[in-house]
Amino acid sequence: MKRIITTLLMALFCINAIAQAPQKFNYQGAARDAGGNPLANKSISLRLSILTGSSTGLAQYVETHAVTTNGVGLFNVAVGGGTLVSGAFSGITWATGDKYLKVEIDPAGGSSYSPAATNQLLSVPFALNALNPGPQGLQGNPGAAGPAGPANTLTIGSVTNGTTASATISGTAPNQIIDLVLPQGPTGSAGPTGPAGAPGATGPANNISIGTVVNGTSASATLVGTAPNQVLNLVLPQGPIGANGANGAMGAQGPAGPANNLIIGSVTSGPSASATISGTAPNQTLNLILPQGPTGPQGPAGANGL
Repeated sequence: MKRIITTLLMALFCINAIAQAPQKFNYQGAARDAGGNPLANKSISLRLSILTGSSTGLAQYVETHAVTTNGVGLFNVAVGGGTLVSGAFSGITWATGDKYLKVEIDPAGGSSYSPAATNQLLSVPFALNALNPGPQGLQGNPGAAGPAGPANTLTIGSVTNGTTASATISGTAPNQIIDLVLPQGPTGSAGPTGPAGAPGATGPANNISIGTVVNGTSASATLVGTAPNQVLNLVLPQGPIGANGANGAMGAQGPAGPANNLIIGSVTSGPSASATISGTAPNQTLNLILPQGPTGPQGPAGANGL
């Protein structure tokens, strides 16, 4: 297991956040292996954390460094100038609670860090002097006037009529746009009539087709379809009935039909003559009922029987 021996050279920071104080401080350490031999000319990785309150307190700021040791294993870094991991150097509460610097190392130059040392940070003369500021100096002479800034262009964006006057400026310097709403003035007199425009091109012909014509009690018309093609359906009042036309010429005589067979079906006597035809052509049956004839004379008596 390799370990690191560190030495704190100086810490340049201010307990109260003073604008002139540097936002970083130098730190020097010596890297040695488990046998105490320096890790000379070695590329190593460091992870530095600012802890608050105690050596095991909350980390307010964490950063990493990739450094190369010198011939006796020494290295120098600027705390506050490494690769940020978490927090913000300007957000460290230097004036509240003790602060500790925790150092972790990966001798192989990777990101498998092992604890090396944790040192309390102490104020240096620069920071201590910041707690006792001297009297305010005399005000210096005013500096020379700076060059004139760019011209501020004010563009008229829109002008509309309204009942009262108002103005709205939008945009930022040097370019701005002013939108005006002015009270409506009196209506001006009509200008002269302009020249007639050139005639437009002739549109396509509109074809109206007669769709249907029917008789009705009154006249009406319905257009269907779309231009240029439409269909007109008319319903017109019915006109008077015209006179009968002359008879046409007699047509030629049709061919003779099949023979109609009339069969005497039955003949009976009755009070009057009648006939009934049954069946369909060409075969029909005639049933006759004829009036009964007069009674004939009585015949001679027959011989007596034995």
